[in-house]
Amino acid sequence: MISMGDMELDYEKIESVISDLTNKLENNKEEISSAYSRLEAVFEQSSGEEAEALRGLQKAEHRLMTEVQDTLKKLG
Repeated sequence: MISMGDMELDYEKIESVISDLTNKLENNKEEISSAYSRLEAVFEQSSGEEAEALRGLQKAEHRLMTEVQDTLKKLG
């Protein structure tokens, strides 16, 4: 544990949490990708401004999830 003024960091716990989350994401990768693919298919069949906004939001969320996973791998 490292003390930084008023803040203490337990790097072992931080590393453990990152590792656990990375493993959970990796173990559920196919299920997560499948869910995003199903959403994309449903949104492709929809039309209108709301549907377009949902498609954009869903794609951004998928990219964010991928970036978070990649970042966690680098940290772990």
